[in-house]
Amino acid sequence: MKINLRRFDVILIAGLTIMYLAILVVESLTKLNIHSFAVPLLILIFVIIYLQTIRSLEAEIKRVKMASKKEIISEIRNSTDNLYFQLDSLISINKVLEEVRYPMPPYRGWAISPDFGRNLILQLLKWQPEIVYDLGSGISSLISGYCMKIIGKGKVISLDHEEQYYSLTKDNIKFHGLDKFIEVTYAPLKNYMVNNQEYQWYDLDEDLIKKPIDLIIIDGPPGIIGKKSRYPAIPILSEFMNDGCIVLVDDYLREDEKEMVDKWISEFDLEIISLAKAEKGFCALRYKKH
Repeated sequence: MKINLRRFDVILIAGLTIMYLAILVVESLTKLNIHSFAVPLLILIFVIIYLQTIRSLEAEIKRVKMASKKEIISEIRNSTDNLYFQLDSLISINKVLEEVRYPMPPYRGWAISPDFGRNLILQLLKWQPEIVYDLGSGISSLISGYCMKIIGKGKVISLDHEEQYYSLTKDNIKFHGLDKFIEVTYAPLKNYMVNNQEYQWYDLDEDLIKKPIDLIIIDGPPGIIGKKSRYPAIPILSEFMNDGCIVLVDDYLREDEKEMVDKWISEFDLEIISLAKAEKGFCALRYKKH
C-alpha cells in the first residue's frame, strides 16, 4: 500500500476544517456551546489518525525493505549460480575441444552463451550429423566445425545476413584451420511469404542444397527484425530435412521462441526431446519425415 503523506495531510486537514465549520454553524443555529469539547475531540481524532498512518507507513517501509533485501539476495544468488554454470560449461567446452589453437570469439551478448555451446557439443557428438545448417554464423559455427573434426566427417553450412560477421566468421574458419568442415555463406535477408504472412529470412538458393540436412542450429535472424523472425526456418527447410533431423533453438526463454516452437509442433511432425538448463534457454527437437 502506497501512502502519499502530502495528499493525506491535505485531505485530513480539509476534513477537520469542514467538521470545525460545521460545529460553528450548529452553534449559531442552536445557540448550544459545543465548541469547548468538540475542538479537543477533533484534535484527538487528528492525532489518532495521524499516528495510525505513521505506524502503517513504518510497517510498509519495513515490508519493502525486507522484500528488497530478499530480491537482492535472490538476484545475487541467481547471478552467482549462472556465472558458475557458464564457467563450468566453458571449461567443459575447452576440455572437449582440446585441439583449439587460436582464440575463440567472445561468448554471450549476441553470440551464444557457453551453456548453449556445451549443449550443442552434446547433441553433435550424440547424433553425429553429416550435414549441419547453422543459422547465424559465429562461435556456434566453429564449435560445430571442431565437432565435425572430432567425428571425422561432416560439413557445417553457416549462414549470415550481416556482411561484417560473415567476413569475421570466414577469417576465423581459416585461422582455426576448419575450411574442410565449415562453409560460411553470405545470405542477406529477403522477403518470404510463409502461410500467407510475410517474413524476412536468409536469401538461400535452395538449388545449392545438395544433401539432406541432419541438424539445424537456429540462432538467427535476430528477433529485432520482427515477431517470430526465426519461424520460416522449418517451413523453408523441412523438405530438405532428413528423417530424425535435430533442431536446436537458442533463446528459448523468450516468449517469441516458445510460440515459434509451438507453431512448428502444430504444423510439422516435430517433438521436443530436450529442454536443457541454459542462460538464454535451450530447446532440442526431432523431426519425423512422413
